Amino acid sequence: KLHTYTNTYLLQQEHTNDPTSYPRSFTMTAMTTERTHYQHENHPLPNEQQDLYSTRKIHRAFQMRGLSIQSTAVSSIQNVLRRETDPTDALHTLLEEVKRRSQKSNSTNSRNSRIITREFLEGVVSDLSRNDVDVAKESTQLLNAFEMPRLDYTDMNKVFRLLRGCDEKRELHCANATGKVDMFIQRYSLIHQRILQQEAFRPKLPTSLNTTSNTSSPTCKLSPIESLLGKPPNQTHTLLGTLIQVENQYHLEDLTSTIPLEFTNCEILSQGYLTETCTVLVEGKMGDGVFCVERMGHPPPEARRESLLGKNNEGGGGGGGVGVVNADIFGSLGSVAELNRVSEQEMEHGRDEMFVVLSNVHLDDEMVMEKLETLFEGFEGMAAANGVVEVSDDEDAASSQGQQMPQKQLPVFILMGNFTCQPLGHSQQNGLKQLTSLFDDLGSLIQQFPILASHGRFVFVPGPQDTGPMSALPFPPISKLVTNGLRNMIPHATFATNPCRLRFFTKEIVIYRNSIVNPIRRNSILPVRTPQATPPMDEDVMVVEEEEEYDVVQHAVKTILDQTHLSPLPLTIQPIYWQYDHALRLYPLPDAVILADDACVDPYNRVYMDTDVLHPGSFEKGEFVVYKPVVVEEEEEDGGMGEEVRRMVTSRVEPSRIE
Repeated sequence: KLHTYTNTYLLQQEHTNDPTSYPRSFTMTAMTTERTHYQHENHPLPNEQQDLYSTRKIHRAFQMRGLSIQSTAVSSIQNVLRRETDPTDALHTLLEEVKRRSQKSNSTNSRNSRIITREFLEGVVSDLSRNDVDVAKESTQLLNAFEMPRLDYTDMNKVFRLLRGCDEKRELHCANATGKVDMFIQRYSLIHQRILQQEAFRPKLPTSLNTTSNTSSPTCKLSPIESLLGKPPNQTHTLLGTLIQVENQYHLEDLTSTIPLEFTNCEILSQGYLTETCTVLVEGKMGDGVFCVERMGHPPPEARRESLLGKNNEGGGGGGGVGVVNADIFGSLGSVAELNRVSEQEMEHGRDEMFVVLSNVHLDDEMVMEKLETLFEGFEGMAAANGVVEVSDDEDAASSQGQQMPQKQLPVFILMGNFTCQPLGHSQQNGLKQLTSLFDDLGSLIQQFPILASHGRFVFVPGPQDTGPMSALPFPPISKLVTNGLRNMIPHATFATNPCRLRFFTKEIVIYRNSIVNPIRRNSILPVRTPQATPPMDEDVMVVEEEEEYDVVQHAVKTILDQTHLSPLPLTIQPIYWQYDHALRLYPLPDAVILADDACVDPYNRVYMDTDVLHPGSFEKGEFVVYKPVVVEEEEEDGGMGEEVRRMVTSRVEPSRIE
C-alpha cells in the first residue's frame, strides 16, 4: 500500500523538492522520508526507477488496463512514486485500485469512468494512504439531517440504492406534491421488504425429498388490498398497510388500494401504540365492504446486523440485507473488509470513550449554569489526573512521534435544548440579542477550563423552542448570528440539526430532541395491549409479568423502533419536510438512539433488538448520562485446549445527577 504520505499534500506539491516543506505528521517515520528525499536530491535514481517515472511508461501502464489518464494526473503519480521506498509495488497497487474503482463506476457512466482525472486519483491515494492512526483520528463523524443521503428501495427490482445530495435535487421549502407520496411509499416499501425476510412470511417451495417439513410450518401470505375484491366473506386474509383516516373513519392503505376498517373484535398482538400513519399487520375477514379486524400489531423488528448483512451474513446487499455499502451514510465503511478493519481499531482505540449527554440546558437559569460549572470542573480535573495537559501549538512534532492528540482522551459533550426556559421571540431584535448573550456567557464559562476549551469537543442540538416559529422536522442548527461568539471562543464547537447522527468507529448514534412519549401516547387510536395473567399453577399462586414491561416508555420505544421512524405521528401533529423524511428513519436500526424528551419524563435506558435507547433526563434537575458505546469485556472460557480469553464489545449507560 501507499503509506508514506496522504493524498492532498502530495498531489499539490508537484514541484517541491525541499524536504523541510513537508509536514512530518504526514510520514510513516521521519527517517524514511528524509532518506527518500536525500536519495532524490543528492543521488541519482537507478535507471529502472527513472524509466518507471517517465510519462510514456505511466500512460502505457494505464492503456494496458483499458484506461486513459490526464496529463495533470500523470505528474501527480510521478510525484507520489518519487517518495515511495518501493515505487514498483506502489504503482502496481495504485493501478489495481484505480481499475477496480473505474469498473465499479462503469455501470453509471461508461464513457467518462475510464478517463482518470486528478480528482479521481486524489481519492484513491487518500484511501490507500490511510493507516491505523488515520482511522483513529477519523473515528467520530457528525452528519446533519440536510446532508444525509437517502436509502431508496425499488420494490420492482428488489434493489437498495444510497442516493446522495448530488444524485437527487432536494429543496427545503418548495417540495413537489409527489414528495409527500414518495415519503409514504418509501416508508411502506422498507417495512414490506423487511417483513418478507422473516421466516413466517417467506414462501417455501415444495420438494420431493422433504414434503412434511413444509407442511408442518406453514407460512403466512400477505394479500394486496385490491385482491380482496370478490373474495368470500368467511376467508381470513393477512394485510400490510398504513393506517389513515378518511372522513372520520380509519382505513388501511397499501400500494394498490384502501379499505375501511372495523375494530369491534380486534385483538392487539404486540406492545406499542398504534397511531395514524403507522404501518401495521392486520388479520381479519371481509364483511359488507368493511374489513373486520380480528388481530393487529406492529411489524416484527429486525436487528441491525441482519439488516446490514442479510440472513447469509454476506453484506453485499444480495442476501436479503441492505448491504454495508448502501448503509454507509457517512462514506467511511464501504465494504465488509473495511468494516472488520475498523472494528479491530474500535476495540483498540475506542475503549471507554465517553459521550456526556445533557438535555434541557437552560442557559438563562443560574442554577443550570452553576451545575454546568460543576460538571466542567469535574471533567477538567479528571483530564488533568489522567495526564491530559494543555500542549503547545507544535502538534506536528507530537504527531510524528505517534502520540495521540489530547482530545482523543476527552469526552464528547452533547448539549441539547431547549436552551431557554421560555421561548424567545426570534422575530424581535431583543430576543436575538438575549440568546446571543446567553451563548457568549456559556463560551466564557467553558474558557475557565483551559483543557476543555482547547481540546474538548462540544455538539449543540437545538430543541423545539430554539428554532423560532418553524415546527417542521428536521430542525435546522442554531443560527450562526447567535453562536458566532461561542464559535470563536471554543474551536471544537459544532452546531448540528435535530435530529443528527454520530459515527464512532462502527457505531451509529442517533440524537433526537423533541416531545416524544406523551404525543405518541395521546394519539393512539386503540388501547395498548394490557397485561395478561398466566394461569395459576397452584391455588394461591398467580404469575404476572413484570409491570415495567407495560410502562409508557416501553410502549413508546417499541413503537418507534418497530416503525423505524422517530416520529410515527400524523403530519397534523408533527409536520415533516417531505423531502427530508429519510433523516428521521431508523432503518437499519442504529446502535444507539438518544431520545431526549421533556422534563416531565424521567430518565430511562432500554435495550431493544441490540439497540440502546436512552433519555438523559433534564439538566435543570441535574440529570445527565455518560454513554460509553465501546466497552470491551474479557471472559475466560474452556475451549478444549485450555482456558481462552474471549473479548466482547458491549456498551454502557451511566446515569448521573448533580444536586
